[in-house]
Amino acid sequence: EERNLLIKNPNDWILKTLELQIYEFKPDVLFAHDYSYINPSFIDKIKKNCPSIRLVVGYDGVAFNDLNLFGSHDLILSCLDFTCSYYASKGKKAYFMPYGFDAEVLKKVGPVNKQFDISFVGSLNMMSGGHHTRMKLLNAVAKKYKPSYFISGSTLVDYKFYQWPQRKRILNGSFSEALIVNRIGGFNLGPRYGLSMFEVMQDSKITLNSHIDLAKNRAANIRLFEATGMGCCLLSDWKENISDYFKPDEEIIAYKSTAECLEKIKFLLNNNEIRNKIALAGQKRTLKDHSMELRVKDLGDFLMKNHI
Repeated sequence: EERNLLIKNPNDWILKTLELQIYEFKPDVLFAHDYSYINPSFIDKIKKNCPSIRLVVGYDGVAFNDLNLFGSHDLILSCLDFTCSYYASKGKKAYFMPYGFDAEVLKKVGPVNKQFDISFVGSLNMMSGGHHTRMKLLNAVAKKYKPSYFISGSTLVDYKFYQWPQRKRILNGSFSEALIVNRIGGFNLGPRYGLSMFEVMQDSKITLNSHIDLAKNRAANIRLFEATGMGCCLLSDWKENISDYFKPDEEIIAYKSTAECLEKIKFLLNNNEIRNKIALAGQKRTLKDHSMELRVKDLGDFLMKNHI
């Protein structure tokens, strides 16, 4: 509208607008993160028509390990070491870049109000390799406690039995899944994004973490650093490399099974002093070692060292 552009196909406006913005801005680096829109053919077109671009960067944080998505990128970042190894084995430049926390967020949220005993803030994606383990965990917690869930994703949009997705599950014989969706949905207060999301974590005594199934045995997701950065006691699934980021039982609490998670929730709710001490230690560690400022500096050093 600003440029009086006539785009014939309404479905093309996102990529067409982006394309023209890139041509006008003439960037040195294109961080092409949204692989659902920005496919290799689009990147190839941009590279050809925008000679200012020296580097196209992507981020595979879900272990897609797919050159059909990232084949035209010059550099692929990932929070998963085995994903970096995959792309390197295919002749692509890859850089291991864990997620981090932006401390500026702490200046923008309201005062602390620990109103949520147990929270989970995130999504439920039931794709292959998605959040199947997470859904089972959230269901088990909901059976024993009264958590506050802030979940996005189509799985919980229609969780009541009289609505079509649930009726479809029942008709297909997926009774167990229908019950789980119904139970979790009953505790879901709706998704939170931006500062609202960070405030929920800040205002939680305990917040849960469960990685996507594709992460395998690696601790990697951004919630590790968001929750600790906001000064919440993080209860996360144990992974082989969890101690690379935090000291279990000192800076976070880790669980190896659903039963252990439930027991540790009980312990933490009954021991305020210990819980608060862990939350404070986790926040201190994140601000010291896992800030986005450090992550970006390390990336810059990598780019300069490798003349990228």
